[in-house]
Amino acid sequence: HKPIGDDQIRIFYPERTFTNKMLAEQTIPLWNPYNFAGTPFLANFQSSIFYPLNILYFFLPQIFAWEILLFIQPIMAAFFMYLFLSLFRLKKHAIWLGTIAFGFSGFMLVWSQENVVVAQSALWLPLVLFGIEGYLKNKKFWYYCIAIIALACSIFGGFIQITFYV
Repeated sequence: HKPIGDDQIRIFYPERTFTNKMLAEQTIPLWNPYNFAGTPFLANFQSSIFYPLNILYFFLPQIFAWEILLFIQPIMAAFFMYLFLSLFRLKKHAIWLGTIAFGFSGFMLVWSQENVVVAQSALWLPLVLFGIEGYLKNKKFWYYCIAIIALACSIFGGFIQITFYV
């Protein structure tokens, strides 16, 4: 009896409001006094306070930044998959099929609507693979840096289970 999307309305959007309010007051949200008798907030991975793309919340109204982040998740996932598949000697049709299949897969689309942090963590998988494969093929240090930054973004995305899968 759990309709899809309830977590967004009941958990993630209010937590984002709390985070934005605390950061606007130049306070790190360590503790959320509004859950039960208070709960650790910074220690909760799903608060994704340090996720780099959350910088949009500083410049845009919350609802607009939220919509942009939901909208760009499959696009970013598709772009990163395109980069990864381009490392191999594949035909363009195969690259585009793989790009669309990953970026707009059921997993990416459903989880971006049900629990925003799952897709935030998963979309970095192809970029991690791009960095690893590029480093193994070319031995250039910047590929290694890309893999590390992408993995860090997956961790900061807010769903550690998906990062373990990555």
